[in-house]
Amino acid sequence: MNDYCYACGAKVKKHERFCHNCGAMISKSTPSNVLIEPKKRKINFTRKAKIICIILTLLILIPSVSSIIYHSKYTVIDMSDYIGVSFSGRNGNGQAEIFFIPEDELFAKLRNKSRNVVKKYGDYVDVAKFISLSIDKNSGLTNGDKVVVSLVFAGRCNEYDFKTMGIVFKNTERKFTVSGLEDNIEIDLRDYSLIRFSGHNGNGYADFYLLDAEGLYRAFWNAAGIDVPNDDSVFDDERYVNDYGGTTASDLVAYFEPELSPRLNLSNGDKVIINLNEDFYEQYGIVFTQESLEYIVSGLE
Repeated sequence: MNDYCYACGAKVKKHERFCHNCGAMISKSTPSNVLIEPKKRKINFTRKAKIICIILTLLILIPSVSSIIYHSKYTVIDMSDYIGVSFSGRNGNGQAEIFFIPEDELFAKLRNKSRNVVKKYGDYVDVAKFISLSIDKNSGLTNGDKVVVSLVFAGRCNEYDFKTMGIVFKNTERKFTVSGLEDNIEIDLRDYSLIRFSGHNGNGYADFYLLDAEGLYRAFWNAAGIDVPNDDSVFDDERYVNDYGGTTASDLVAYFEPELSPRLNLSNGDKVIINLNEDFYEQYGIVFTQESLEYIVSGLE
């Protein structure tokens, strides 16, 4: 039969003089059949330790409680979920369009919250009208460019006013990389025109002629993405060929006025240059193969 240590309660073999667990001397007067409960150690915390524990507990709890209170008081809107942009046009002359997406969901959040502030702002205020978007660059874009779209406030509301309504915006600025712009369409004017020299040597003159006006105009329209009916009747329709402009299609035709320099008092061997309005056409993705065309005067009598 085993004995038990009177100090820690561990089992000890009979006739052992010392406890193998705690080292206490085994008392011969301790009955071998009596189980002595081991002593429980009591941990005493100092005042300083207690204070540290309390502080650590508060540091853990306060942010969580504050977050719960904050989100119950404010509607926090992450604008990175709603700022959208699309790119169109030709590489080097692209355009950007900015918008809220999905707009209905965003405006619904704003309008639902604004019902609580009618006393301050009147019988009813559509707060959705007081926000919009701005972009740092929206034209002349090239694939790979960076643009920044930001939330802006309009009218009589600002960021502080929205907070008093219980609306807080975060991530109000997003950076986008321009992509998806198509390459420009190159047009070689020599495929559609010619220069004719007339008169006498020293007093000659130059005239510019279009060999294929329809082909050139349709090249313009196709490059600019304008859908024009594929029949001759369009050349009787002022929407397409009106020299006074009025539509993009007609402007592309009206602005095509090559400038010959020089044009008069020419001699054989002189150079005549045709200058084109490159800037106007580049905005529609049209690039002429040569910035200017050069011809040598010949054939004058």
